[in-house]
Amino acid sequence: VVPPLLVLVSPLLWPMVMGRNDMHLPAAWPDYFSTDPLNFIVPTATTWLGGTLCAPLSHRFAGLVGEQAGYLGLPLVVLLWGYLRGRGYLAWLLGGVLVASLGPHLWLGGVETGLPMPWALFHALPLLGNALPARLMLFAGVVIAPVGALWLAEAFGWRRLLGAGLVVLTLWPAPRPAVPRPDAPLFAPGRLVSVIGAGQSVLVLPVGFHSEATYWQAQSGFGFKLTSAYLGFPPVALQRDHAMMKAYLGLPVPNLAAQIEAYARRTGTGYIIATPQTPPDLLAGLGASGWGERDVDGMKLFQVPRP
Repeated sequence: VVPPLLVLVSPLLWPMVMGRNDMHLPAAWPDYFSTDPLNFIVPTATTWLGGTLCAPLSHRFAGLVGEQAGYLGLPLVVLLWGYLRGRGYLAWLLGGVLVASLGPHLWLGGVETGLPMPWALFHALPLLGNALPARLMLFAGVVIAPVGALWLAEAFGWRRLLGAGLVVLTLWPAPRPAVPRPDAPLFAPGRLVSVIGAGQSVLVLPVGFHSEATYWQAQSGFGFKLTSAYLGFPPVALQRDHAMMKAYLGLPVPNLAAQIEAYARRTGTGYIIATPQTPPDLLAGLGASGWGERDVDGMKLFQVPRP
């Protein structure tokens, strides 16, 4: 079975091996994307019941809300505790996954304590060391789902139905309607090229997780090159730029306008495009740079001077 599977996944494995010097997990991410043990019982914004109420605490958990996947809820924790006592294999398996999801160092209440955790032993390994520990909660579900089904089936009755209902209620997701991607007139096919010329390198603000740049590049028919956008794992050269990596993650950066200007010069960026989502202080800093500034289709274009 293994050789045919290797053939099937080889188109993915080959660039992983050949491009290992260009693309790899940022060293801090396994620590940052770890489960806070309070998240096992404290819901986040993705949970309907209690998500809003617990937001002052849950928003401090490590990682982004999409990676804060540790929530089990008190009814499910009680169910698992009662059922798994005396069932060594399943208890150890689930416990091992939960502890591994805590990452290399313990976070507690949104504070990184620095206390080493078992996942630190795997952190230095090739391939496996690139895993984001919080995502190991997916494998917890592989244990929890059959355990819940067995618990309900062993003594089926109204009490167990009520318990199962409480579990479902506490895990019910918060409604999150689909939001259409925003088309922008400036990025209509041929429009930006008519303004700045063909083959230009462009930096669209904001950068990173909160950027729509890759969508707009596709909308334009790939009429320009991007010098920064959301790529999942940022290239190694970008990882070494601590200020840009903070901006990439949406974290505050002192004097970000100067950092953006320096990054644009280093990367040969021809134009910086500030969208309406650009923070006002960053926009003011770029405006004070003295670079050529134009308002086009509701966005501001800054032409980076050539050296």
